[in-house]
Amino acid sequence: QDTCEKGSHKGPRIKITNTFLEAFTPYLEDWKSLPAALTMFCREHPNEPAPSLRALYYHAADCMCLNKALEAVYRAYKKRKKKKDLEVAKNHKPKQTIETLPPEIKSTKPKGYFQMDLVVSGSQGKGGILTLVAPGHLHLAFIRKLMDLRRKTVHRALRSIMKEAEEKNIKITHILTDNGTEFTDTLKIQKITRAMLFYTHAYASWEKGSIENFNRIIRRFYPKRTDFSKLTSKAVEILQYKLVNYPRPTQLKQKVAA
Repeated sequence: QDTCEKGSHKGPRIKITNTFLEAFTPYLEDWKSLPAALTMFCREHPNEPAPSLRALYYHAADCMCLNKALEAVYRAYKKRKKKKDLEVAKNHKPKQTIETLPPEIKSTKPKGYFQMDLVVSGSQGKGGILTLVAPGHLHLAFIRKLMDLRRKTVHRALRSIMKEAEEKNIKITHILTDNGTEFTDTLKIQKITRAMLFYTHAYASWEKGSIENFNRIIRRFYPKRTDFSKLTSKAVEILQYKLVNYPRPTQLKQKVAA
């Protein structure tokens, strides 16, 4: 605390003067740790200006007495490695796309065909909602709350969905999703769901219109900037029940035909 209060310096790095080194070297001999030595120096010399701990570490490579005290602690500065390109929609090039999706599934939309997407909280919230919807006349949907948008969290939510699907005797055979970074681990998702995973084209939301309409209905209950991480599990169950039983055009046509 004394070091932070008296020796903190958030401006540009200051130079280590010979006068300061002469006064500070005995403390380095008594206290082998640089933070402890700086703390004792600030306590015993409260009126003398002292550099920040960051500045001492920065100048340790050029100063012999500092370098000797920090042989086990100090690491020489190295250039950071360039980060790889992020896995965004432009960089993701999957083998199984909507073009390779069997034409029977596109036309008839049989049982086992689902579309998957993510509803994000927004700039002022955290987490999101994972949605898995069966397009067409089946009216099946699974919803799971996500505390964050990492892949591990999405995989955990998919395992929970698969348990519920097994309990309801629902088999998932094909899944269509977008190129979001949370869905780019194709092999892992196929292993969890035991289904074939297909991707839409980049920035082509109309290719999975059923789930986009489904997410639009979710926004009626929870508008943008909603913090989904604060939703309770009971609220998510109620939301899933409401959306599965929500009246849709196909349901109305069935009633008229009956």
